[in-house]
Amino acid sequence: MMNFETILDYYFYKKIIKIIITSRFIFYWNKLLFKCFLSLILEYIFIKIDRLVIFSKIMKYKNMAAKLDKIDRKILNLLQEDCTIAVSEISAKVALSSTPCWRRIQRMEKEGIISKRVALLDPKKINAEVTAFVAIKTNQHNNQWLAEFKKIVNYFPEVVEFYRMAGDIDYLLRVVVPDISAFDRFYKNLIERIDLTDVSTSFSMEQIKYTTSLPLNYTEEVANTDANP
Repeated sequence: MMNFETILDYYFYKKIIKIIITSRFIFYWNKLLFKCFLSLILEYIFIKIDRLVIFSKIMKYKNMAAKLDKIDRKILNLLQEDCTIAVSEISAKVALSSTPCWRRIQRMEKEGIISKRVALLDPKKINAEVTAFVAIKTNQHNNQWLAEFKKIVNYFPEVVEFYRMAGDIDYLLRVVVPDISAFDRFYKNLIERIDLTDVSTSFSMEQIKYTTSLPLNYTEEVANTDANP
């Protein structure tokens, strides 16, 4: 089966032969045909360039995951558990000397794999232990309204997660507050600032699992796929 590049080549050469035959071999003396020939070559080059740009964008994100080897994944797992861990301790745990280990961390920060390092707070000790999930429906589905809604939601520090959803609801917020009274104040301030079709809230009774650590086994699958096409 011919691939895309083969089809382009076939199309290119077929056009050239057609031009030569129809011109009765006076190609080099006919300015009009020369312009047609030049236009065809440029068209072919631009198609090739467009294809290369699209391919490079796809590979950019695929290769980012493929670059993560076993040692990288170990380093990331350690940093996800404790970002304050010393490089010397990381290097000892992954069986690598300190300088190459530090360089790997610097590379992953530069590539955006490690986006930031933060401190995780205990919600009970800062009086923010009530978690509410707010499901929102709206009849407004335009960019201007969404931009305004984003601005309003970002105003509230109580909103720690904000998602645009597919399905029955349009948006989902995770809100943390000290108590029900505080949530009621948040709710009234929210609906006062923007018109919403429907707002429903569910309160968390118990947190069964919570982690900021992302799974890294999928990067291993991408690397294996690249090694075994």
